[in-house]
Amino acid sequence: MSITKKEAAEIFASRLNYKLKQDFTSGTFFQPGKKYDWEHAGGTCPQQIEIISFDGNYVKFRRFDGIGDEIVTFTLDNLYLFDRNHLQTVYDNAKEFDYYSLLRESHEILNHQGVYILHQSDADATSGYYVGKATHLLDRLRQHYSAKYPNDMEKLLQNNHPFTVRCIPFRYSGYSSVEALETAFIAFFNSARNPECFNQNIGWHGPKGQYCSQLTDTEIFIYSREQAEKLIQDGNFPQQTAVITFYDPEDSHVDYSSCCGSDDVYYCQLDDLDPDTLKAHGTSLEQYFDYADEVAEFIYDAFRSQKNIICQCDYGQSRSAGCAAAIQEHFYHNGIDIFADYRYYPNQLIYHKIFDALEAYASESK
Repeated sequence: MSITKKEAAEIFASRLNYKLKQDFTSGTFFQPGKKYDWEHAGGTCPQQIEIISFDGNYVKFRRFDGIGDEIVTFTLDNLYLFDRNHLQTVYDNAKEFDYYSLLRESHEILNHQGVYILHQSDADATSGYYVGKATHLLDRLRQHYSAKYPNDMEKLLQNNHPFTVRCIPFRYSGYSSVEALETAFIAFFNSARNPECFNQNIGWHGPKGQYCSQLTDTEIFIYSREQAEKLIQDGNFPQQTAVITFYDPEDSHVDYSSCCGSDDVYYCQLDDLDPDTLKAHGTSLEQYFDYADEVAEFIYDAFRSQKNIICQCDYGQSRSAGCAAAIQEHFYHNGIDIFADYRYYPNQLIYHKIFDALEAYASESK
């Protein structure tokens, strides 16, 4: 039975966490040029895809396999995306317990609805996982141990094979349903497709189609000159990174030539000014930072190349913070987090110039 565009959009959105759902609702999720990591649900090698167009139901993208590329179209109800960084944070923040000790101690966390991740203790980091959901975590974990017709994992549990468990209360997960949370972690651990894991399906909330995609966010960092130069000196400068560096006209800029290609650094020779000091420095609102549109294009190129971005200025507090906040606000709608952080004093002129340029660039690219 066919479904409407509205129904397909509702199905797709119901699988997302709140942050991605906000991006989808605002229209930034499927902007042309955005890249994602793609993995066939049958277990083939991960590939990259680049969005070409989206009409409200059909998503057209170019898929790269390292040899060539092809144009593919899917309906929303047959696509699944998740934020790997978000799930990694949720998982890392969940305390790890010994499965058998946890049942004996009856920890308070077991009284909640949520998702649990069992991991075979003698397995490596890519195998031995089982993801389950429960209205009451303690009851469900006990059912595995006492199952009358045990599956392979339950047989191991009943023979006291060592397992660890992490419990994720639904109310802290960032998802709108426990089913969506379960499906996300099954995809995260690849525990339904990997024969060395224990899930037998992709979850109740999984896509009807054959494919799922994994979202990789570009991360934004704010550095001072001192911090950037130390990373370079110590040989610890991160790979796959683009840099936007601000420096005073009378000073020299940080030398990134040993760690970045010439196309990966945008040098902004720019005083740290506010509206009240523009005239005293012989400039105007229109003249100040009048190449912000070029910086916006540089930022979009970094996103398309799946590079992280470092925003750097002398002290890592004003110009770089204003730039980072504009990027965060445009792509992730959370630029306010930088303004609210006591460590930063974002330059308002730079923030608005870059944010407006990014909005204009996105509009022109549609």
